[in-house]
Amino acid sequence: MQIRLPPLCERKVDIPLLVAHFLDKFSDPLQPVREISDDALRRLMAYDWPGNVRELENAIECALALSSHSVLTADDLPSVPYRASTLNAPFSNALVPLEELERRAIANTLRETEEISSPLQAS
Repeated sequence: MQIRLPPLCERKVDIPLLVAHFLDKFSDPLQPVREISDDALRRLMAYDWPGNVRELENAIECALALSSHSVLTADDLPSVPYRASTLNAPFSNALVPLEELERRAIANTLRETEEISSPLQAS
């Protein structure tokens, strides 16, 4: 069975969830960075991530190493260029609340799962 996982540039709605995970994973227990600024998140969402999730993970790890604040800012992301892809932007250029991104991700997953499972059920 082959499972196709689209590149990160095709699933930008996953970026805030991945960033939250990487913040938890790489934050120093003595000085945890648990938040990311809106500007920094916009910058991450605008980038196409040719290195996919590994590149995003490395960018967050590097940013945390450089940051001395409790909130990660766009200035802490020197390795992430300001190249934006309007073609792959998630629904609009507006910053979407995390709850809405989660809802969309769940709905997309359910839709994709139903599409995958429907042909199998017919057999």
